[in-house]
Amino acid sequence: MSVLVGVLTLIFAMALNLPLADQENQRQIITSKSQIDSALIPWVEKINGTDKKYFVGKNLLIPKDTGWAKSYSPLPAYDSLLATRDSVIVVFLEKSLLGVYEHGCLMAWAPITRGRKVSFTPLGEYAVLDKARLMYSKKYGNVPMPYSLHLVDNICIHQGPMVGRGASHGCIRLFKRDAQWLYTWARKGTKVIIKI
Repeated sequence: MSVLVGVLTLIFAMALNLPLADQENQRQIITSKSQIDSALIPWVEKINGTDKKYFVGKNLLIPKDTGWAKSYSPLPAYDSLLATRDSVIVVFLEKSLLGVYEHGCLMAWAPITRGRKVSFTPLGEYAVLDKARLMYSKKYGNVPMPYSLHLVDNICIHQGPMVGRGASHGCIRLFKRDAQWLYTWARKGTKVIIKI
């Protein structure tokens, strides 16, 4: 019974987008990657949206343990506006986040690197035109774009450097683990909403 209460409390907190952090999680200015427990590094990357090679000098949220990190979500667990959709990817440019929803329920979330300026990544509703395990940018010097979901023109969702700020020419970049998962989950025709 207590497990059910805990799960319902977590779902309620996430649905209301309440912060799940507590005093044991802390922000630290990182002077060396060795300051962070190696088991937590993937979670520190995800929660802060920054690849470990860019940690030094940044003020990062360090989770107390992997249990807390796995339960953390910056997005609501349910979105009633998406309840009638089978599956949809929602990209929140200002938050630098991506949410994967099925019938309004959040299935997964990921940090993103967006266009250098918010306007570089086009707003709107799209469908995945095609998928490629490895695609190359024809416009930007044959740059590899692994796990690509092609949306429109030269805009894709794909694996790429996660620098913790806007940095792409308009594509939506993900960590490799998130790009792999999304590539497997999404199908040709999956709806993608890109909004501020």
